Amino acid sequence: MTSSPDRPQTPGRSGLVLGLSLILGWLLLLAPLPYSLLSGAVGLVVAVAAVLAARARWRRGGRASAIATAVVALGAALVLVGSSALSAVFYPQMRAYEECRASVLTHRAEQRCADEVQQGISARIAELLGA
Repeated sequence: MTSSPDRPQTPGRSGLVLGLSLILGWLLLLAPLPYSLLSGAVGLVVAVAAVLAARARWRRGGRASAIATAVVALGAALVLVGSSALSAVFYPQMRAYEECRASVLTHRAEQRCADEVQQGISARIAELLGA
């Protein structure tokens, strides 16, 4: 089915859900811990909405836009879920970093916070790898 030339194409419900969930995921990703961990759950919603939106575009004959929608949205979903997973794995270190940065007044103190989080993450990686 194709739409008539005088009727504009609308994204449909799945496209609207996809767009809104992408915006929500991005905003949650910028939020402080622990709220940023919710971006992983929104990333899963993005993945489902991407598949539904791409399928709807495919059925309407928009093959190229369906593929582009799927690639871009699934990539964004992967970023949201991956970032959330990394934040969960390194939660204590990232939480300490946020608290440290909230109290800094100088560039040197900010650098000290960054050095401490790097050491903490290195120790966590060594712990996870059993080294």
